[in-house]
Amino acid sequence: MNQYSVVLRAINDNNEKFDLEVVNDPSFLIDISAIEYGDIGSVYGISTQQIALPGTDINNQFFNHLFDLGATPAVALNKSVPCQVLVDGEAVFTGKLYIQNIVTDRYYDVIYNCVITNETVDFRILNENKALSALDWSSYDHTYEWTNVSKSWNDDLFGESIFYPFVNYGSNPIDSQTPGFEFGGAKYQLDNFNTPLRVYQFKPAVQVKTIIDEIFNDINYKYTSSFIESADFQNLYMLWTSDDRDEL
Repeated sequence: MNQYSVVLRAINDNNEKFDLEVVNDPSFLIDISAIEYGDIGSVYGISTQQIALPGTDINNQFFNHLFDLGATPAVALNKSVPCQVLVDGEAVFTGKLYIQNIVTDRYYDVIYNCVITNETVDFRILNENKALSALDWSSYDHTYEWTNVSKSWNDDLFGESIFYPFVNYGSNPIDSQTPGFEFGGAKYQLDNFNTPLRVYQFKPAVQVKTIIDEIFNDINYKYTSSFIESADFQNLYMLWTSDDRDEL
């Protein structure tokens, strides 16, 4: 089995970040390679994992000696704080950590028994089997007309979120007079003044970043990504292929 460098990084109620020391890396942190090939839910489960943290100097600083009844805790019992699991410097998942109980003896040997809730799995479960059409797209409602089609070409339709690309979808079987996507000046060619392209030959494409934003908004999650915010990514669009033009 491959050996991995595992770090449990957490932030306490004082907004202090610590890399915590773990008692015998738990099994769910060891076989990380399974994530590359399988479902992350099968590695971590749907909800929680238990983990034991020894009373080392670093861990005691993080909890501010919670085992001492006279101390002011930095992490309260059953109150979660942000937590990340890093493997070889890469974040495997982001979640929440809370203390279930504390075991100590007269020699001040301390074990913090904690629970980690995996929010990465929660995100997957919240979106599982949910179609994009199930999201609330009402804020992008608009009239299907030349004015809006043309506005999208100037990045002026919902701030670039909707774009009508110039795409040849083929002939319309119910309209034998559909203009073709070819030049030549003849009748039913797009450069013939008397037979221009029809509105229905244009279908809306949705900005991929907008789709991601709506997925996160739907479940009240937030993300931070310089890649998604980049100009190149914001030029990516997903083409709408439904025949029902009333969907958007």
